[in-house]
Amino acid sequence: MKTCQLLILAFLLAVSSGIFAQENIEKPVKASRAVYLELAGNGVIYSINYDKIFHQKGAFKSSYRVGISVYPRNYDRIYANVYLPLEITGMYGKRNGHFEFGLGVTPSYLNYGTFDPTNADREVLDYSGMGLAVFGRLGYRYQKPDGGFFFRIAVNPILADIMPQRDDKYFYGPYGGISFGKSF
Repeated sequence: MKTCQLLILAFLLAVSSGIFAQENIEKPVKASRAVYLELAGNGVIYSINYDKIFHQKGAFKSSYRVGISVYPRNYDRIYANVYLPLEITGMYGKRNGHFEFGLGVTPSYLNYGTFDPTNADREVLDYSGMGLAVFGRLGYRYQKPDGGFFFRIAVNPILADIMPQRDDKYFYGPYGGISFGKSF
């Protein structure tokens, strides 16, 4: 719960400082692409992403995002999980700071199990299959119109979790993410 409170506090500070720092000059974004690392968020633990602003009209902008996150095998559990965060985002902001809102889906392939010393291969598959999570986004985005440092912080509630053949479910409710990268 402390992590969620810290994310909300950081978001409020970022938004409030951006409000007072904004000028009334609307500058179109020339650097409409970005590559960034997101911690938590739609990729669960991390994701590497590409983002493109495809529409601009005044202070309003729209973008799409495509990402990937892969979790390999570790020592006490077998993992071969792949997540593909996809998202459409709307933004409102006149210069560097933007209020951001959006909706995303994260299709995933999950294949995990445990080691079993009585099994010759020592591996027992607990679950294998496709899944889909639906995320919302409400946050702050820092992106200079001419490119450079890129930053996002957001609350990403999980709105739906479709995991057939799986008993445990993700936590519904507050979830967040923070992103760092470069726009160009």
